[in-house]
Amino acid sequence: FRSRRPLMETARARTVLQPWATMIVSGWKPLETRNWATAHRGRLLIHASARKSRIAWARQVTPLLAFLNSKGVDLTTLPTGCLVGEVSLDSTTPLRAEQTRDLAPFGWLLDARLVWQLSSPNAYALPIPARGQVGLWTLHTSELALVFGKISTVLK
Repeated sequence: FRSRRPLMETARARTVLQPWATMIVSGWKPLETRNWATAHRGRLLIHASARKSRIAWARQVTPLLAFLNSKGVDLTTLPTGCLVGEVSLDSTTPLRAEQTRDLAPFGWLLDARLVWQLSSPNAYALPIPARGQVGLWTLHTSELALVFGKISTVLK
């Protein structure tokens, strides 16, 4: 018996530093700023970087820390080096002045020229260990079988 469902051969992913990875998959950060565009649209897996240097930086940004505290997020327990969820990447547009004002308290906009509009956030109940990469990267068939097999058991 063969399934009529087509086999997904690849999925795109983006590695993001914590606490922003958690903010994205929780739906608290529907705009991601970048200095580069992408033609990719649709499902985008969010990988929390193994690097923890920005967590110390985030503790010093009062508006960000206040926001995370109001959501019950403890910076010391955020998962790193793993897939934490997925979103849909809907569009890439130039950064507008009013967006800069809205986003500035929550992060770093030094080189940001573009905004990635994200929707349909889905945080995984359990993080899935995975090795990240710089830029937009691809998980291939063998990795997907492992990752999505685990995802089916941990989705909220």
